[in-house]
Amino acid sequence: ELIDSGDAGNATFKWSHDGTTYLGRDDPNQANWLAEAVLDTDSDADLLNTVIAIRQTADGNWLAVYNKGSVLQIYRRISTDRGITWGSESQVVASDELIGSLLVMASGRVWLHFAEDVVAYYSDDHGYTWTAATMSPGTGFEHVIELSNGNLLGVFDTFDATNMVYCRISTDGGFNWSPKIEVSALGPTHQRSPTVVQAINGDVFCAYRTDEDGGANDDIKGKISEDNGVTWGSAIDVIDWVSVDLVSPKLEKDINGDIYCVATETLADHLLIFARSTDNAATWGAKTTLKSSAGIDLSGPYLSLVDGHELICAYNYTTTSEYHIVRRGMWEAYSANACPCAIEAQEQNLIC
Repeated sequence: ELIDSGDAGNATFKWSHDGTTYLGRDDPNQANWLAEAVLDTDSDADLLNTVIAIRQTADGNWLAVYNKGSVLQIYRRISTDRGITWGSESQVVASDELIGSLLVMASGRVWLHFAEDVVAYYSDDHGYTWTAATMSPGTGFEHVIELSNGNLLGVFDTFDATNMVYCRISTDGGFNWSPKIEVSALGPTHQRSPTVVQAINGDVFCAYRTDEDGGANDDIKGKISEDNGVTWGSAIDVIDWVSVDLVSPKLEKDINGDIYCVATETLADHLLIFARSTDNAATWGAKTTLKSSAGIDLSGPYLSLVDGHELICAYNYTTTSEYHIVRRGMWEAYSANACPCAIEAQEQNLIC
């Protein structure tokens, strides 16, 4: 049943088996995400500074890439049943690397970028096998996205005393990159861990960790580019809490164009929080707890939209060296909640 007409950003629908009880979408914008599952456990790994990156590949499977072992080697696993079970792990990189970004291009090619290495890896068979590629100029990336014009845009920080955030643009699919473009630089203050997304109006938004307000604690701010990353506007408050540091932000765009920013809140027990923007990242709502666990530190959240409608968050149980995932936006029997039609021609899997 089509509930409302309009363009792909406005049209909504819901569906029913009997014409009385309708199925809709569980709203991601609420606390305590659901269906927590353990993907892997490794008592030898120090997971405090690592992430588990998950993306849906062009064949419909889910690809997870993560660090494992005392030297933080890179492994991957693939799920063919939407994250319920995972196949055997396979090593991608033997050396010590910090995962920055996992990108699935419109062509189906998968790119794996590292935060501090000039070598990236790509896969043309949905993550089963990988090829090393040295980028020019050499650079690491914290997050890489494919823009609507076909270019790739990657963001990174300097990992040194200058504490600056930059971006580069690639017009050849990720092998050659532009000179670095300044996103944010405020001298001795921290500008770290950038993450990036393209809004449905075409604007590019980069969020990052910073203490540029001059306080004792870091918060999350961001900037908008209206020209695909060439120039950037003024700083925007994303998530701010004066009592603790907010670290490791990650952005993702929902099916209806809402943008979510997740981060780690460094309380006595580190917990995961998020904020949402409904106006293409121009303003942000209040922070909400995504996941907390008594006596456990959580870190390294990584958001991904799968099946066209479901948001998953992968993260670390640093206290027990486990990788977990939770989710929101699943199809459920919500009689009042319709679902937006998929933007950007993303398919949705409606499963009985």
